Amino acid sequence: MSQVHHRILTAALSGLEEEQAVYFADIAEKLGEDPRTERMPNLVYLVLADTVRFMPAYLAKKEFINRLFRFVDDNHRRLARIIYDPAFLTDKMLLASVTGDFVAEVVEATLVQYAQGGIDTGERVAHRMTFDESGGALDFPYVDDEDEDD
Repeated sequence: MSQVHHRILTAALSGLEEEQAVYFADIAEKLGEDPRTERMPNLVYLVLADTVRFMPAYLAKKEFINRLFRFVDDNHRRLARIIYDPAFLTDKMLLASVTGDFVAEVVEATLVQYAQGGIDTGERVAHRMTFDESGGALDFPYVDDEDEDD
């Protein structure tokens, strides 16, 4: 990763929570090692930097990277039209009209995987027991016939 790309990503990652920053820093490192990055490094890092603050950090890193490359390949003309527009120098939000599609794609993929049980969010699971009025468990874990005989 070049110094320019490193500075762009460092600025983008600085405002994230630690877990999210570590996830995307690792993705950035893997992008630097991936030969596909060499085709359009400016666009790849620009899209990543523009979207990290909106992205969930639950997809497998390999899947996220593949989606990023596919998105850049499919949208490089739209992205280039914006970054070469003189208005982009003063309004960085212009890029969101394209990168918002990438955010939507990743969020949708994350929700699908979550619904299928493929994502562990680290949430604590709470198990609840119901007790009867006398303070005992209702037939928990089984009915003890010997207690009823007494």
